[in-house]
Formats: sequence, C-alpha cells, structure tokens
Amino acid sequence: MDLGFPRPKDVYCQSCPDGVVSLACHQWSATGSVLFLLFVNDLPPRLSSSCVLYVDDVKLWRAMRTPEDHHALQEDLDKFDHWADVWELPVNSSKCAHMRLRWNTPDIP
Repeated sequence: MDLGFPRPKDVYCQSCPDGVVSLACHQWSATGSVLFLLFVNDLPPRLSSSCVLYVDDVKLWRAMRTPEDHHALQEDLDKFDHWADVWELPVNSSKCAHMRLRWNTPDIP
C-alpha cells in the first residue's frame, strides 16, 4: 500500500465562502500516522483470515487445510481490495507477494 502523501482532498462545506476546503497531510507526520491507523483499524474485523497491520503494510494469512480455506483467503483478498478502493488507498501490486510454508504435508487439491 503506497500512501504517498501529501494527498489533497476537497471537502465540500456549506459554511465556507468557496464551499470547498482543500486538505492534505504529509507522509510520516504524526497526523498522517494517526489518520492511517484510523483508516486501517476497521479492516481486521471484516476478514476471516488472520491480519497484521504495521505502518503502511498489511499482511493476510491463513492455514490451508481444505479447499474451502483457499476460497476463504481469496474472498478476504477481494474484501481487502474493495476496502482499499472505498478508502482510496492504492495498493502497490509490485510489493505484493505470495508465500507458501509447508511442513511435509500433502498438497491440497
């Protein structure tokens, strides 16, 4: 997720002379960090997979024991994608990765 601030936003306000207030927040500022936490803290309850949030990284994982686990993880990835679109948080696909860890277990079909 690339949160390249400043990211100006126009807020429409009836009590302002122009009706529009432009807002921006610089990356790594105290305000930016707090705003990011407010953005992302509503994500984990929406997902059935485990989720860790750290600075501007989001990590999802799930133990794959059945084919349904594969479907559940894909559903969570789709939910994450929708969530990022709603909050206008771009996902940097070049930083996305898939990691597979195994302990001598057979493949799940």
